[in-house]
Amino acid sequence: MKTYICPDCGQRIDNNLHDCPNCGCPATMLKEVVQPETTIFDSNESINAQKRRQTNKKIVLWSSIIIVVGVIVLLANWERIQERLEWAEYYEWYYGTYKKQLLQEQEQR
Repeated sequence: MKTYICPDCGQRIDNNLHDCPNCGCPATMLKEVVQPETTIFDSNESINAQKRRQTNKKIVLWSSIIIVVGVIVLLANWERIQERLEWAEYYEWYYGTYKKQLLQEQEQR
């Protein structure tokens, strides 16, 4: 649908009107709008969208910070973690073999 702009008052007018309903300017003086109309959002919608974007940015920022801190803590304690894993494997092996020996002794009795 074509729209026109009134040169007197600047209001947008549909092409099926003969005169400007706002100021009465005749249709021969109306200028056709060349650029497509931009979508005008309700102010509440744009504020809500802006708040959502800000909230999303905060979530991404805090998530990134938590991940980076977690990686730093993990890397700083890597040697201690490795030692604990080695001890855990040793205890598992030791008590596993010890239980096997106890079971074998009980079976022999």
